[in-house]
Amino acid sequence: MVIILPILQMAVVNMAYNGGKFGAAFRFHEILNKIGSIGWKNFIVWYVVTGFIYLLIYVVGMFVLKSFGFFSYHYFGIKINIILELLSLLIITPFLFIYLHRAMALFYRSK
Repeated sequence: MVIILPILQMAVVNMAYNGGKFGAAFRFHEILNKIGSIGWKNFIVWYVVTGFIYLLIYVVGMFVLKSFGFFSYHYFGIKINIILELLSLLIITPFLFIYLHRAMALFYRSK
């Protein structure tokens, strides 16, 4: 998964860069050449740094939402945080997706 996921993400960016043509996501030679022209070392560093920032945003966001943990109720003895889950889906997840996809697009266009 660690090897396939970054290449899969670059495949989606390649498809978007080529006008949304579905076949562009499967031009692996073109995608690997693009990563190679930018540099595999740069690609790995970008992937690790982006993943760390992604995780940091998630942890901070969940910490902030957990501080509002008093918005919960008990259902058959299980504490369910409906508002926490809803806020997570409506606030944290969109920001994470925006960050990740913007970072991928900027990396793809870097050379």
